[in-house]
Amino acid sequence: MSQPHSDPSQPTRSRPWMPGYGIEADLDGLLDWSWAESRLSSQHNYWICSTGTDGAPHASPVWGVWVSSALFFSTGVTSRKYRNLTADGRCVVAVDRGEESLTIEGSAEVVGSSGDAEWADLVGRPYLAKYDTDMVAMNAPVFRVTPVKVIAQIDRDGEFTRTATRWTWPPH
Repeated sequence: MSQPHSDPSQPTRSRPWMPGYGIEADLDGLLDWSWAESRLSSQHNYWICSTGTDGAPHASPVWGVWVSSALFFSTGVTSRKYRNLTADGRCVVAVDRGEESLTIEGSAEVVGSSGDAEWADLVGRPYLAKYDTDMVAMNAPVFRVTPVKVIAQIDRDGEFTRTATRWTWPPH
């Protein structure tokens, strides 16, 4: 069961498929996309989960900024996450906010360098404001993670089964 899709720029909300967890069937209690974006914007560390060419899983925290419905971060070209994501961009991004969890399933792609003027305006300024660190000076590859699916829930005071929410986007 999901809500009708009225605005193509906004994701469709529904219940995640979680058999055996008692997730409520009705739509009462679904979280708003603004709730998720607020957490994505204010998150300090984002856990990037990728897979190596040998199939080995890898998770690594990064600093990043949520801009224009995507996560942007940079990493060095010798890092394992760089090698993994340039070989296969599919990834999961997890944020940990105690009893409010959120994961993004999506695709990461290199969209430029933090030293490029285009990225300095879009990503560098919010990064500087958030971390007091000049991303532009790093002159490292900038990744954009575009979500395909986001799942979140509040896990306190019995809210889990009522707040479990999945957001999906139409294929690009």
